[in-house]
Amino acid sequence: MLVVLALAFSLPVAVAILAGASRASALWAGLTVTVAVSLASVCGSLVRTTMVQELRLTIAAPRERVYDSIRDPRTASRWNPTILSLDGFAGEPGVVGSRWRVRLVNGAVLESEVVAAEPPSPRHPVPDPAVAAAPVDSDGAGTEPGGDAGGDRGASSAGHPPATPRVGPGRAPALLGPAPRAVGG
Repeated sequence: MLVVLALAFSLPVAVAILAGASRASALWAGLTVTVAVSLASVCGSLVRTTMVQELRLTIAAPRERVYDSIRDPRTASRWNPTILSLDGFAGEPGVVGSRWRVRLVNGAVLESEVVAAEPPSPRHPVPDPAVAAAPVDSDGAGTEPGGDAGGDRGASSAGHPPATPRVGPGRAPALLGPAPRAVGG
């Protein structure tokens, strides 16, 4: 900030002197611009600012449990060590329109509001990564101990690791793994 004020003073003084103004007039010009920049800076710091932040994290827990943990801001200090205090609650926690104030250990005060809330949907369960998927071959029918029981003629997953199904909300399963190869002549 001091550099800005130094420039705000020195530039008008230099321009005024180069334009042929007296030193007193040049100093008044520099002082006037410096005061104007200072006032603009002070007024700008008093204006509320809005910050929108969206985070995407991977947490090794079921979605419902994670959502229940973060839905209620009154419990945020249990899992967020940067929160000093929470107050000014208005509205039902986790519901669009609910508001609260957060004081952080660094002195910052945040005004928070829920503008969107998407609880986990039972229609789109997320597979638990700790549970291994059943082996699936290229036609999605599964593998039999003696080879493929159906699907593509001549295709077999024998000798290949099983493909991994990739499933997600609104996505049909896509198979990953080695491409099927023809067996035989």
